Amino acid sequence: TWAFKTFPGVSSDEWSDTEETNILAKNGNVYLTVEGATFTRNGKTSGGEWADVIRGIDWWVAGVRSKVLTLQLAMKKIPYTTAGMDLIAGKIRQQNSEGLTVGLISPDVEPVVNVPDIGDVPTEDKENRILKNVTFSWTLAGAIHAVEVTGSVSA
Repeated sequence: TWAFKTFPGVSSDEWSDTEETNILAKNGNVYLTVEGATFTRNGKTSGGEWADVIRGIDWWVAGVRSKVLTLQLAMKKIPYTTAGMDLIAGKIRQQNSEGLTVGLISPDVEPVVNVPDIGDVPTEDKENRILKNVTFSWTLAGAIHAVEVTGSVSA
């Protein structure tokens, strides 16, 4: 997450509550000091998405592209067979595994990668040497930025 980050040597600004609320409402970020700690607050992009989500998904896509290209360069050819499609799926699974390790993908829901059955691939796709309908799904791990605690105290 890009919230709660410090920048050594950079001083914070003082924002009124109204200014901070207005900045955050427009997906801006502030750098402030609270309880003696100086850090960023929010972590969103101007479009409203969390910066770590965009960065994480971009990282995941680049990793899959790199892994598949490395596979293609390393082999004489990837056969258009179930085994060949499994090699591609394996590279996606490898990237998913790395996504779990870095905290992008939630371990609470098993990531899924699907390739079509070889018998369902149109002849035209085989002739054009393109593998379509490779799908994946996984759940973002997300992050906790705020904590609400309720309780009771009695004498």
